[in-house]
Amino acid sequence: MLPHSGPPVVGQGEHAECDNPGTMGKTRLIASFLSEEQEFQVMQAADAKLAAERAGLDLEVLFAENNAVLQIQQLFRFVHAPEAERPAAIIVETVVGEGLERVARNAARAGIGWVLLNRNVPYLEALRKDHPRLPISVVTTDQLEIGRIQGRQFRALLPKGGSVLYLQGPPDTSAAKERLQGMQEAIAGTKIQAKVLNGEWTEASARRRSWPGSGSRPRRASTPTSWAARTTRWPSGRGRP
Repeated sequence: MLPHSGPPVVGQGEHAECDNPGTMGKTRLIASFLSEEQEFQVMQAADAKLAAERAGLDLEVLFAENNAVLQIQQLFRFVHAPEAERPAAIIVETVVGEGLERVARNAARAGIGWVLLNRNVPYLEALRKDHPRLPISVVTTDQLEIGRIQGRQFRALLPKGGSVLYLQGPPDTSAAKERLQGMQEAIAGTKIQAKVLNGEWTEASARRRSWPGSGSRPRRASTPTSWAARTTRWPSGRGRP
């Protein structure tokens, strides 16, 4: 994971630490993830709990069930809480690609830090300047390079060209956009044709997808996760790995 620039210590902001006796002296954090149906999200939540325990932090984990309205409601409950009950920071992987700017600005005004996971959004720099004492940042992987790796894999698997079924995540998210861009860069100039389908990075979403039309089947299927590849529907109605 590659953290962008910003204050290095969570809880170093305007509502830093032990003001709330309910935390028993621990800095309180909220971590919001997309859905318990996503294996990667559950793994991130488990890692967050372990890291918080090692650091002596009080962490509450939420799942938004892939529902943006529910996620907004969950987070505003903490933003609008009495001052003594507010967390030091909210760590969130947003359901919508724009990164919940309105929630972020309200959180910062309430003295709550804001850390985005796997989202590159333009409002963070201004938010950081407006609230320099709060931990405001983004933590992500190099999504563009992930896409390039996928493209290089296609070239190795299909040296003479062919068709690829590319099942990506929500198209409004920066992660999906950058991975697609990287993949397309890597196969440019080849005879590889990629058919892109949108999904939600869940097994249920993968099961609903199918190769469109009645033409030839793709030579390869690619998805961000192995379980999605296992459950992608082919024209025959059977799942292929």
